[in-house]
Amino acid sequence: MDNKLLSIIVPVYNCESTIERCIDSILKSKYSNLEILIINDASQDNSKNIIESKYFNNNIVKVINMDKNMGVSFCRNLGIENASGEYITFVDADDYIADNMYKDMMNIINDNNVDCCVCDYLEVFLNGPTQKSKYKYHNDVLNRQEVIKRYLVDRISPAIWDKIFKADILKKYVRFNEELKVGEDILFCLDFFYRVESVYLLNEINYFYIQQEESVMHVVSPKLLQFKEVANSIEEEKYNYYSENYNEEFNYFKSAMFMRGIHSLTMLYDKQNKKQVMEYIIKLCEKEILNLHIKNKYTSKFIALETFIIKVFGVRIHLILSPIYIRMRAIIRKVNRGIR
Repeated sequence: MDNKLLSIIVPVYNCESTIERCIDSILKSKYSNLEILIINDASQDNSKNIIESKYFNNNIVKVINMDKNMGVSFCRNLGIENASGEYITFVDADDYIADNMYKDMMNIINDNNVDCCVCDYLEVFLNGPTQKSKYKYHNDVLNRQEVIKRYLVDRISPAIWDKIFKADILKKYVRFNEELKVGEDILFCLDFFYRVESVYLLNEINYFYIQQEESVMHVVSPKLLQFKEVANSIEEEKYNYYSENYNEEFNYFKSAMFMRGIHSLTMLYDKQNKKQVMEYIIKLCEKEILNLHIKNKYTSKFIALETFIIKVFGVRIHLILSPIYIRMRAIIRKVNRGIR
């Protein structure tokens, strides 16, 4: 195998309880030619001391300590700029990887001459249960048109840590939008896929994604309203390209961003935050967007019905029915995994 250097970027902010498990899992990798770039984003806990005491003298680990907190997107962009590898990937400091992940994926990249390899992942909940992702990959190579089409309709994960990216493309063309607090990963992958020739989808679980209670997606916050801004943050040239060449898929993408925000808020709904959740969901319920999602051929029948109820009966009824929606979505997902 052509043993190309792989750069692994790990942003760290207040991760003292998980950073050792994360870095140790990478160091156990069966792929030997790698560098780990740890970007410590001015952590206020013991993360810096743990990193310096355990990894500072490891010759494949490079540590960058920020003087002030700049945010995860800034740190990832800094990692891209400082990466030496021909390929780049990312790991979140809460998570960990399978020891064969990079060996298998780099083998595939070399054997198939692709710009990116995507693997599957497992969601790991703090109280013990695990859940496979909803994505169904079949060990196939997609060209640029195919990968963009599938990505726009959520048939390819929008995460960054389940992918190995060709470094030349990232360094020349792709960066994280530092203004967005949600959806920045989604745009990053879309920008990358706009530049590729081919991508490999690997039917193998290699990444373990820890579900953290305090993450942005698990807290009722106005940041979740930024899902409205994701599509509008796409450069005009690319926006027009998607509209002209993938009209139905791009319409789904745009409306699905609003629904991501609505679903995230709905999952967090309780008696204590009822007023705030309603206020935020109402801001996401633009009539034109709801109509777009209901009518789109890529919207599942169940989600189309849920969206129709929001449109006709309003947010209050939607939230009353939310326990039913959540249970039904879990059942549908379980059934879909079973017939994989």
